Amino acid sequence: MAIIFSSTNTTRDSGWGGYSVRHVVSLAALTAPGFNVGNIRVTLTLDTGSTGTLDAAWIGGGIASPAYDFDGSQVQLLFAGSPSPAVGVGDTVSDFVPFTFDFIAGTAIVVSTHWTGSLASLDNNATSACGGAYQLQAAGTEGQSAPGGTWTAYSTSSVYFLTQMEFTAPSADPANPFSAIWIQR
Repeated sequence: MAIIFSSTNTTRDSGWGGYSVRHVVSLAALTAPGFNVGNIRVTLTLDTGSTGTLDAAWIGGGIASPAYDFDGSQVQLLFAGSPSPAVGVGDTVSDFVPFTFDFIAGTAIVVSTHWTGSLASLDNNATSACGGAYQLQAAGTEGQSAPGGTWTAYSTSSVYFLTQMEFTAPSADPANPFSAIWIQR
């Protein structure tokens, strides 16, 4: 398993309930694991006083413009099998899902989320290599490649509540449902 992105979030931010947020992590902020096909999971971190629901979360490759759009490769993230887990203070870690990304020629990895509840204090971190965070006060756009609406560049150098992404090589085990490589002889 390789950690391809890690951020120590230190600054509190508030008022994220009801927002769709797209976190753009540029190629420069990623650590290439040495393979492009595997399984990925993310860690989202909430700060003191947070309680609510992560309504939906998706991950996929990004495009150059607009930076918050997916390239069509997006997959839904699940959390203990659920697409919409209850969340609280601390880390919320997704399940591993199959994922393909070109760590040489790709533009960015985009993580799209929508939150409801009393999420009055989420952590953020200014990381100059990141592509930023974009917000829309609406639901239902999380998995869309090119969502409509007026998106606001909340920050061009920060990610919000996204603290880690891990990538594993695919398994050669046919019993593994996330197996991307299996050669039968």
